[in-house]
Order: sequence, then structure tokens, then C-alpha cells
Amino acid sequence: MTYLGGLTGLLVTGLWVFCVLDAVMSPQPEVRNLPKLGWIAVVLLFPLIGSLAWLIAGRPQARATADLPYKGNRGRAPWPARTAGFPEYERPRQAAAPEDDPDFVDRLRREKAESDAEHEDLLRRWEDDLRRREQKLRDDDAGPDGTGGTGRGPDPSPR
Repeated sequence: MTYLGGLTGLLVTGLWVFCVLDAVMSPQPEVRNLPKLGWIAVVLLFPLIGSLAWLIAGRPQARATADLPYKGNRGRAPWPARTAGFPEYERPRQAAAPEDDPDFVDRLRREKAESDAEHEDLLRRWEDDLRRREQKLRDDDAGPDGTGGTGRGPDPSPR
């Protein structure tokens, strides 16, 4: 029997939490019979009775769904007018992400190819410059008569 009491307490607590959150989140003009703060106070002070009263007398009434644009209804669509009348799978869509736009992807590929070409050219120039400097060091290290130098690199004294 205590299990039934614990379960009832749990259900009442869940109902109370739902009603408090529902009362707090309901728009002020749609709340019925009392001001919004009055309903919040009633639900907080009287958990079971206040929750039931909120659900019966205070909660905003549900809106009618007769304005949907299918099955012969001619009312206003709840989504933007550009998609009205289309089933979900046929609605016109904008690209969800930049990667979905083929023009954007093509532009990125072109920019990457140009950037890669610039980097390859720069790398080729650096390698040519390095080869030229290494050759100059070898020539300076060989000495003026071509027989070989000291092996210590170029001579710091002016010639």
C-alpha cells in the first residue's frame, strides 16, 4: 500500500511541476480568469487543487487547426507562404550549409588551386635560391686555385 502512496505522490509532484512551468511560460494575454501571477501563486500554494484549477480554468485554450492548407482548407498556413501547399518532401529549400551550394564549392576549389599554384611557385623559388647559395658556398670553399680550401666555409676577409 505504501508503494501506491509513493506513486501517487510522484504523480502529484509531476503534475505540479508541469502546471507551474506551464503557467510561467503561458503568454499573459491568453491566460484565463485570473492574472498570470495569480495563477502561479495558486498553483504554488495549493499543489493538487491549484494544478487542477489551472488545467481546467486558467490554462490558455488550444488553437483550432482548421487553417491548414490541405484537405480542402483555404486558411492561412502556419509556415511561410513560399512553401504553402507543398508536401514536406516537395517544399523548396535553401541550401542548408555552404557546402551544399555547388557555386560556393567550385569557387573554393578555384581559390585553393590558385593558392596551391602560388605556394608551389614560392617553394620553387626558395629551392632555386637555396641551390644557388649552396653552390656559391661550395665555390667559395674550393678556394681561388680550385684545389680546396680549409673546409671551414667562406673566408670572412674581403678579397
